[in-house]
Amino acid sequence: MKRSHRTAWHIYLFITADLLPLARNVPRRDPHLAAQFAALNANLRENAPLWNVQGPRLLLIARKAWLLHQGGDATGAQALLRIAARWLFDLSRANTPHRRRQHEGGMASE
Repeated sequence: MKRSHRTAWHIYLFITADLLPLARNVPRRDPHLAAQFAALNANLRENAPLWNVQGPRLLLIARKAWLLHQGGDATGAQALLRIAARWLFDLSRANTPHRRRQHEGGMASE
């Protein structure tokens, strides 16, 4: 597995298993939640070059999610985190045979 795929997968798991549940269940000024968002942003900033144009977009979404949560819009923040998680999931599978056939214009079934 390529580093870009493995890293996308690990960040996807971090968002879905750690950050999203925490963002649903803690108040906006929770220091642990702030640390989790900071870890996400640091990880995305470090690895953004692995995903070409998607890297900076993911970083922007994560920052916006943090700002929304801090502003009291937990629902909006969670929606953005789910979008980022979906993109990361897709990036983790970018070169599977299924994806290659789709990108080459062929029909692929799931």
